[in-house]
Amino acid sequence: MSTIASIADIVYRKIKKQIFTKKLLLGQKLLDSELADEFKVSKTPVREAFLRLKSEGLLEIRPRSGTFVFRFSKDDLFSLVQARIYVEVGALRCAYAADPTRLAAAMENSVSLAKTYLEKEIFSEYLSMDKDFHAIILSHSRNVYLETYYNIIFDKITILRSYLSLTKDFIENSVEGHHIISEHIANDMVDAACTRLQTHIANTFNEDFLAFLNKLTPNNT
Repeated sequence: MSTIASIADIVYRKIKKQIFTKKLLLGQKLLDSELADEFKVSKTPVREAFLRLKSEGLLEIRPRSGTFVFRFSKDDLFSLVQARIYVEVGALRCAYAADPTRLAAAMENSVSLAKTYLEKEIFSEYLSMDKDFHAIILSHSRNVYLETYYNIIFDKITILRSYLSLTKDFIENSVEGHHIISEHIANDMVDAACTRLQTHIANTFNEDFLAFLNKLTPNNT
């Protein structure tokens, strides 16, 4: 059983990576037989990986239709952003209550690094530095449950962002948002920081992006 479980874990990570790197596209139908052949394993660990990815919301298993990479509607996107706001704003309040000085210092370091990347126009590091900034909020909250829920939410955010055209203006505005949040925390303005964070998250996706996403998603049913 342990061998099967370890193989299933490897398959899970490989499929998840293919979703993150867009080798498997949103809405794409997956066949356990094809993936079993590709990974040189039996169908059993592939099916176990499917179930695990389904529990994380990355796959959809539809009766009599098959298994698909998740797809997004306008309502789905709204719910995801709303969930992220509730979790992350709550985590920011927890982090501030736990140790505002350490939180402010960690945020300041993250923003400083991001600005260095911007000055050198190393835009490829944006997604990583953005994730690091928000991870600081969760790690400093000292609440493992908030971190667990956030990681599930942020996986989808990261995948969706891989389809987003990241312009210099978009990245500059994002880093400026981080700077403002960091400054509010440093000045003990936690309510202002939470308000800015909520706006920052809500502005991540817009109607143009949703329209692009709908065109990109294969119509497999």
